[in-house]
Amino acid sequence: MGDLIHNYLGSGSYMFPLNIGFVSSYAQKVFGDQIQISLFKYPEELIQAIRDNPPDVLGLSNYMWNSHLNNQISQRTKDISDNILIVYGGPDINLYPQGYREFFHKRPFVDSYILCEGERGFANLLQTYIKHDRDLEATKAQPVDGCVSFLKGTQVGGSLLDRIEDLDAVPSPYLTGLLDQFFDYPLIPIIETNRGCPFSCTFCAQGLTSRHMVRYFPLSRVLAELEYIAQHVQHTNLLCIADANFGIHKRDITIGEKIKDLSDRNGYPRRCIINWIKTRKAIDVAERMGQATYLISSLQSMDPVVQRNIKRHNIDTTLFREIIDYVNTHGGISGTEIILGLPGETRESHSENLRELFRWGVSYIICYNALIIGGSELALPSEREKYRIHTGFRLIDSAFGRYGDILSFEAEEGVRSTSTMTEEEILFFRPVHWLIQFCWNYRAYYEVLKFALLKGINPFDFIVALIDRIHRASPVVQNIMADFRKEAREEWFGSPELLIAYYSQPEHFEFLRAGGVGKMNSKYIWRILLECKQEFDTYVRQVTMDLLPDADDVVPDLLRFTSSSFLDFSRHTLSTEPFRMQLTQDIVGWRKNRYEGFPRKRDVTYEFFIPDDKRKALSLLLAQYEHDNPNVMMRKMSEHMRFDDLYYEIHEVP
Repeated sequence: MGDLIHNYLGSGSYMFPLNIGFVSSYAQKVFGDQIQISLFKYPEELIQAIRDNPPDVLGLSNYMWNSHLNNQISQRTKDISDNILIVYGGPDINLYPQGYREFFHKRPFVDSYILCEGERGFANLLQTYIKHDRDLEATKAQPVDGCVSFLKGTQVGGSLLDRIEDLDAVPSPYLTGLLDQFFDYPLIPIIETNRGCPFSCTFCAQGLTSRHMVRYFPLSRVLAELEYIAQHVQHTNLLCIADANFGIHKRDITIGEKIKDLSDRNGYPRRCIINWIKTRKAIDVAERMGQATYLISSLQSMDPVVQRNIKRHNIDTTLFREIIDYVNTHGGISGTEIILGLPGETRESHSENLRELFRWGVSYIICYNALIIGGSELALPSEREKYRIHTGFRLIDSAFGRYGDILSFEAEEGVRSTSTMTEEEILFFRPVHWLIQFCWNYRAYYEVLKFALLKGINPFDFIVALIDRIHRASPVVQNIMADFRKEAREEWFGSPELLIAYYSQPEHFEFLRAGGVGKMNSKYIWRILLECKQEFDTYVRQVTMDLLPDADDVVPDLLRFTSSSFLDFSRHTLSTEPFRMQLTQDIVGWRKNRYEGFPRKRDVTYEFFIPDDKRKALSLLLAQYEHDNPNVMMRKMSEHMRFDDLYYEIHEVP
């Protein structure tokens, strides 16, 4: 069984193979010593195992980030033996007859696909395979519930299975020790406390497969898994909770308290990656978790036309603002997610969405471009035609590699235009989203933007001004902006095949191998921080003084404070020596007061230092994401870490 990721570029924010762990633990429960199962995360290890000891069955989790790799390995597996049963499972398939036909037509080496929840469908297929004495054609010729196969161009499938009622029927892959080997790798533990989603958003695969039902693992089991993980984890301080809506049940308060207890006792987890429920319940749970997490209440769009088109019912804006105000008041990170390019979105509506979020004080605004995900309603031909959705394909971050004679590249399909937004309008927002991530989410110029907002300039308009006036920046900053615009336009291909052909060329593959392509926001943030931080500080100061000419008594202190607060990673080692700074504005007091009013004018001396717990956390992360290219190392490290770990601690010196 393989839940493969590309590790050719080194360690990344990759998760434990919990999915195949569930499927395997259930199969072992059903078949006992009739079967032997080995689990794999890294491609070279699986490839070698197939060569050394060809299996009867190869099962692979199928996602957009490993689909091409799966196909390459599956083809070579069939070269070893035509009678190896190759089975895929996962969300990246369109759940209708033509979708199945298209999938198998492109992948004649795949024998069967397990639909929706994998445990029982996979067990049913194994039962059939064993009953027919491992005869592949006889197995594929028999309809199997929870599974679809193609035999000589004919679809063979049983019924879709109902959702599993009692999730404890699936043994815990953690508590049974099935996943123990993966604690030796720099992987992030991931758990499910429940399964399913009550919503039906058209851009999400959960909308069709979960059938609006939520099922729960026993609370005692979840708490035991958390304790087990904390006792065994070695190479990360991160934890991922895979629930579609964590906080949906009152028992999640107990889970949050357990996570806080583990964090206090063991220093793990230091940060949790969570999809939160969009109700007041999230406040109660997040409050119990303390610094272990951020509270992200995803909106995707606030435009009523878009919400109707994607079948989404957003949280009431009054309640959303209540959550934001509560989190901000208690010193947390309040956040939301916005998707650009959804059906019905316009340049004007997206701009106003962002302005409104800044006005509301949302302190972490994650901006995505809309993707077409296999298994989602938006992937259906009828939806594409209805909204005149034009798409392109780009390389998924770090999802490529050479493994022996296998050369593999993964592509994601993104929206390039719709009936209400042109490609040029979508491209307009690429540098805007980048600078929101850098200046606001990363906190690089957070105090400057907060001050501008108090002076009547929305941070969205401030960021647009940074883009529009780039000709006034130093040549190195201008060049980075020009590179960003060029890459934003040229990263797209007309098909996955064109993408693969391009990156397969030796010079282009070498550029990939050196870390030249990655998530653009992170890549260019770290280009600024590692290559020209001082020059960018100077440019921000110029624009700030242009926009706020009557604030020349405050702006110099604001810029000195913000530019000195960020830890310097440019020498690839952290300077641990504290230093002091004298200012005439009480920036820290203003920050502690949640940026109410303006900074108080008074002489103050601050000390900047790195406490022991932060130094230890950063050392662990730097080791986890070590890479020859510092840009690759820092952009991967910062994906899921606490952003306050990128900054000095600051206190006033009497």
